[in-house]
Amino acid sequence: MGCSGSSEQKKQKEFDSIQQNQSTPEEEDGSDFLYEYENDSDEIQLEPIEDDENGNEIINQEQIDNHARNAPADVTSTFEDLIEYLEKPFKNHQERDAFLVRAILVWLSNQNIDPMANSPGNSTSPTGYLALLGKKKTTYSTFFTALCRKGGVLCAQLHGTCKAGDYQPGDRYENGCMWNAVYLHDNWHIVHPFWACRSVFGKVSGGWIKLEAEYYILPKPKEFLYACHPDDNKWQLVKPPIDRNEFYDRAYLLPPFWGFGMEMISENRCSITSKHGKAKISFKAPLKTGNELDVWYELLLKENTSGAETDLLNPENIPKLVSMIRNTPEWNCTIQFPATGLYKIVFYGGKHKQGLARLGEFQLVCNEKIQDCNPLPFIPGRPGIGYGPITEKAGLLLPSTRNGLIHVDKTKPTNIRFFIDSIVARTLIVKTELLTNSSIKDENLQKSLNEKVTCKIESSGKENNMQTSARELKIVANPQTKENCYLRIYTGHRSKHQDDSIEPEMSVVCNYFLTTSKLPTYETGSKRFARRNLLTAMEGEDMEQIKKCLLQCERTQIGEDDADMEYARQKIEVLTLRKAIHDARLRKNLGNVESTIKMIKSSKFMNIFLHDIQVLEKFAESLRQLKGFTCDLPRLLDALLELRNRNVPNDVVKNTLAALLVLFGCDVDENEDFEDIQLHCKALAGRLSTQKDSSFKEADARRAQEIMEKYTYEEKQCSTMAAAKLHLWIKDVSKKVLNDFKDDS
Repeated sequence: MGCSGSSEQKKQKEFDSIQQNQSTPEEEDGSDFLYEYENDSDEIQLEPIEDDENGNEIINQEQIDNHARNAPADVTSTFEDLIEYLEKPFKNHQERDAFLVRAILVWLSNQNIDPMANSPGNSTSPTGYLALLGKKKTTYSTFFTALCRKGGVLCAQLHGTCKAGDYQPGDRYENGCMWNAVYLHDNWHIVHPFWACRSVFGKVSGGWIKLEAEYYILPKPKEFLYACHPDDNKWQLVKPPIDRNEFYDRAYLLPPFWGFGMEMISENRCSITSKHGKAKISFKAPLKTGNELDVWYELLLKENTSGAETDLLNPENIPKLVSMIRNTPEWNCTIQFPATGLYKIVFYGGKHKQGLARLGEFQLVCNEKIQDCNPLPFIPGRPGIGYGPITEKAGLLLPSTRNGLIHVDKTKPTNIRFFIDSIVARTLIVKTELLTNSSIKDENLQKSLNEKVTCKIESSGKENNMQTSARELKIVANPQTKENCYLRIYTGHRSKHQDDSIEPEMSVVCNYFLTTSKLPTYETGSKRFARRNLLTAMEGEDMEQIKKCLLQCERTQIGEDDADMEYARQKIEVLTLRKAIHDARLRKNLGNVESTIKMIKSSKFMNIFLHDIQVLEKFAESLRQLKGFTCDLPRLLDALLELRNRNVPNDVVKNTLAALLVLFGCDVDENEDFEDIQLHCKALAGRLSTQKDSSFKEADARRAQEIMEKYTYEEKQCSTMAAAKLHLWIKDVSKKVLNDFKDDS
């Protein structure tokens, strides 16, 4: 099995240790487990093996799964036959034990035990154990223990209590449970066979969804201690261990919470007592994961625990008692209690457009109701309060503020900006509204509030005369109200052929809470000052100022993985791209244009600049058609403008300008008046400034050469240096065009 001698000795010592306490697997009635059976296999994740040092065929997860699922019935008559079959794909592999644990669980999870209930049961064969499972005369943990030991894998059966079945946050009763520890890679690892092999359910809006159960295969011990607590503390596999009371006190957090990499920010307790009628719960996820998650909640009041009668406890109003502010990657939740009683809040989470799974549950004890309850004027729904995946999917990118809670200054308007995804920019319709608890009951007040918020879509960088096709949404709100005020952003789409009189279907994609109250902070003064400066800088467009504030945050050691700092870096990237596009269109250098296109395409913000890519690609093609003379265009334009603006007519200058105009395809007669030549030059200067339609034709090059023959370079040099420069440029370009034409023919 690829183990060294010392590892084998250590393994034997561990085996002898557990055998002293468990000579045979214990059989117990498993009828206390309340999960409904469903014959589905759970995907059990193990580290993939990229290479086999022994030269054997590389083993992957799919091979192990398919082989285990397809085990024929005749191999279950003896343990030896079943183990021999399961280990066949990896028998001599260095990861044999780990693969066998996986194969056993995949096989076990695919067994339909209900029909086996009428068969005689025994503990001497896999078939007999399946019958015992069907009769509920043994447990998955016991059967798993027997299979592992028969396969030569060290396996201990553990006893303890768990938070499962009818458990509610705050319960402190013993809920007997069994699970296992397997010895792999010179360490003990936890496995919960029952939860891994049976369906685990989480309630979501619209029905029930099955959760992946691979979390219970080798979970992190410190996370598993939130679900199960062993009777023997040494099997906690953590230091220092926790006692049973601390286990009961801990927050009731479920596998999806850990699967998303989340952690608690607020007090780590499953039962929270309100203060002055309020309770707060905060948690966070890693930045990358947090950007992809939708989080929602369900607030419940236990029957007969509150004698108060208030409309705020009606089903349609209870969700409004919870203000969950998203400030990726954090969620900060405040619950208001209009009546005393025993409440429970359940949090759900999931990636955008996927089902929501239970993250955790908390008991909320309110002994004193809030004096002035201010519920939300609406139910935010899945968009929540703050910038999230729904906003991003709607095409609104890189907001000037991601935090759902915005501190506003009464003396000046609040500005919020978004870049717009180029894919939706042409058809996007945006509507905004301001809401308060008073305005939803007063039509005139609502109308007045909505007049205090404006939104418009315009070119990005317009105020700085940037040449870019990127678009931005700019919202200006000035509610001037003492009430809590909420900004709602709706989006929809109107096609070019859609009747303007028909209102497009609009949906809420983002909500913000605007408050004049000071925002709570737990940072030191220097960090708080640096962060505030950074957030202020990000509301504007000054890239250098954002860089300066970002450096200030780094010096105060806020943290490289800080969400605001990461967002600042993203905004710098977008502003850098925008400036590069502007510069490329002005410099008219083919290499620069091509490198700018490449830079945009390699950015995760490419969708903001899709139209710019098209413009630059056409621009690059027109530059290629200039046959390598693009680097002289700025000097050419300067010379053209100098000659065009001459007040005294000069035949040498007129001749030079006429040849230039002809080369660029203008329909010009060299004998025209100088004033007419100047008008043609003005039009050509406009073309050169944007560099559109600048290919050269053989006939134009030949005619330009003929016009140029009237004067020599020396004669033009005596007249003006600008004419002499143009003379050489026209001569070189014409010669190259004619040579290329000759080669092609």
